[in-house]
Amino acid sequence: MQDRIILRSYNKMNNIEKKIYTIQNFKLPIPVNLYASIYFFIFVLLMLLIGRILPFLSIIPPILKYVLVPYIISKYMRQKKLDGKKPWKYAIDYTIYRFTKNNVYERFKQGKIPKEIRFANSNFRES
Repeated sequence: MQDRIILRSYNKMNNIEKKIYTIQNFKLPIPVNLYASIYFFIFVLLMLLIGRILPFLSIIPPILKYVLVPYIISKYMRQKKLDGKKPWKYAIDYTIYRFTKNNVYERFKQGKIPKEIRFANSNFRES
């Protein structure tokens, strides 16, 4: 018997894991997380593309290249958070940051980017 969840508001609907139980009429032995399977197949396709571009990767056994590596990366992508965000969202934001003009804002107005930073003499003595 499955555990039932009582929903008092629709906010909890987003926290329920989406699982796949059957594909067409084929019943899966264990339920598979939807996002895990999507990440897995995306990384299998990336490994295929990388294998075509870099031919020296053909020495890696296919079981490692097409099963183990995509599984590990998909598990990492689902569990790890970088700066409070999912890794793919962090990567998108980081590339946008790197390729746009870096502006400095001070009190909601655009400021000047300092060209050189100098530190004043400190009161610390060298030992």
